[in-house]
Amino acid sequence: MDNYDKIAGGVAQDLMLLLPTRLLIHNHFDILQFAPQAQAPVLAIIGAQDAVVRSRRSEALLTAWPREIRVTLLEDGNHFIIYASETSWEAVRNFFSDLLTEKGN
Repeated sequence: MDNYDKIAGGVAQDLMLLLPTRLLIHNHFDILQFAPQAQAPVLAIIGAQDAVVRSRRSEALLTAWPREIRVTLLEDGNHFIIYASETSWEAVRNFFSDLLTEKGN
C-alpha cells in the first residue's frame, strides 16, 4: 500500500518522477506511526486532482486514524484551490460547530 509516509520517498517522488528523491531529501517524517495515537477527530479536505498530496495518500492516513473522521472531497480540487473553495470553508465551519456543540453537552 502506498502510504502518506515520508516526504522524500512519497510526496516528493510523486512530484518529481525522474529524480531519486529518497537519496536527495533526507526526511524521516512518518505520520503513520503517530496516527493511531491521535486523540482528536479529524476533518480531511481532499482535492481529487491534488498532485502534491495524492488522494490515495490521504485515504491511507485516514485508515490509521482511531477517532472520528470527516471527509470532504473536492472532485475538481487541487492542492491550492481548497483554500479558496466555499465547500472547504463550509466543511470547516460545520466541523467546528459540531465539536463545540458536542463539548457543550
